Amino acid sequence: MGRIYGGTNEIMKELISRNL
Repeated sequence: MGRIYGGTNEIMKELISRNL
């Protein structure tokens, strides 16, 4: 679970950066 959460957080950060 921790690993999946970390991966999701990384993807979310990348998506936010692209939106910005």
